[in-house]
Parts: sequence; structure tokens; C-alpha cells
Amino acid sequence: MGGGMNGIVRIKAARSPWGEDIQLLICQGGQHGRPLSVATTMKMWEPPPDVIVEPTCRMGLNDVQELMDALWQCALRPSEGTGSAGALAATQKHLEDMRAIALPPYRTQAFVEARKPPG
Repeated sequence: MGGGMNGIVRIKAARSPWGEDIQLLICQGGQHGRPLSVATTMKMWEPPPDVIVEPTCRMGLNDVQELMDALWQCALRPSEGTGSAGALAATQKHLEDMRAIALPPYRTQAFVEARKPPG
């Protein structure tokens, strides 16, 4: 996934061609798009309470961004609506409210309906 130092861990993602799952490849180093080393299995274990647990891997911000982009290409989206679309909708609603407060002739029907008391 992009440039970087040979010791940096990268996680590549692709949609499985025949299923509904996402394939992940954890790799490190390499040249010309071919990894030098790859993780073949992940083993889970329960550490004792007194053991400080290290992260499974560390990734640079650019590599994490590339992973997010790859997951987006796999048609994965955030599960909560707080992405850029949600922020844009909130900004548009705020702008409509400010227009209605500052410029009463610009009150839209949606603004008037949204502020009617229940009943």
C-alpha cells in the first residue's frame, strides 16, 4: 500500500470475489508492489492480568488512510451517519435556520413546519 519504510506494516483489503466478506493481507516491506513478508495466521491468546499488551501492529497515518480507502472501495461505509454527508446536512440545516432568523422573508415552509408546536 504505497510507499514507506520497509519495516512498516501494511494491511491491504479487497472484497472476496465469491462471497460477502473482505479479504485482508497483512504484509511488511518489499518492492514493486510485492511484499517482502506476509502474516499467515493470527493467534489469539489471553494475557495474564499483570502483562502489558503490545499492539498487534503499528501503521503510519498514510498507510491507515490507504486501508480506509481500500475498505471504501470494497463498499464499506461508516455505520453511523457522522461522515461528511451527515456534517453537510447539519450545516445546511443550520444555514437555513440562520437565514430564517436573520431574514424573515426567507423562512421556508420546511422551517415553519419543523417549528410548529405538537398537537
